[in-house]
Amino acid sequence: MATIRAITSAREASPVYEELRGALHSVVSVGTTAVALPDTNLSHRKEVVIQNIHASNTLYIGSSLPEVITYNDFKQIKMAGYDGMGNTFYKLKWEPSAAGTNEWYAVDSSTLGDPSMTEPLRIYGTTASGGAEAALTNGTVSSLNNLEWDWGDGDTLGYDTVYVRHNSGNPATLQYLTLVSYTKLPDTSTNYGIKLGPNDSFHSTCGGSCRLFGIGSGASTTTVVLELL
Repeated sequence: MATIRAITSAREASPVYEELRGALHSVVSVGTTAVALPDTNLSHRKEVVIQNIHASNTLYIGSSLPEVITYNDFKQIKMAGYDGMGNTFYKLKWEPSAAGTNEWYAVDSSTLGDPSMTEPLRIYGTTASGGAEAALTNGTVSSLNNLEWDWGDGDTLGYDTVYVRHNSGNPATLQYLTLVSYTKLPDTSTNYGIKLGPNDSFHSTCGGSCRLFGIGSGASTTTVVLELL
């Protein structure tokens, strides 16, 4: 049986291509602890290319779906997938810690108990009106500095949860505050990630809101990142 090919008129269809209007490259020295690639994403980017240019080290690339711990449009902290599309929102609440200074911990808003959160490995956020999103320092529960966070139990709760210090008061009342948690990072032992050997590269249509992390099999794994607009 003969195959009849589709006939497309030039008047009915036009070729479609992705238009890229700019590019920015950066170099990251990746060590044996996972770091963001690049440190700060280019806003509104459309694609990203990552290349391991170290002569012998292996580079692993990975990430996790970010979880929103608190968002500046809500008075109450909620946790879900980053885009909020079709995900369950877990209602949370900040409680003042009896230890430390201006420290608050997250609980389930209904039970005021264990919120059943996954331990963050990195937390990014905006902490001031008009501020840019950046990585927050992981400090120590009960001795946090302003704008630091930690995972633990500083109040004999019987469970671990997220602690945040904010000298301006209850994080839920700060409309400009956004906290985003990453709970899975690449490593070189059990979790791994996309493996790039010397001179290997990775390319993806990866928007500016998508954050990637890398870790090297050895120190000073030179990595080139090209972001395309």
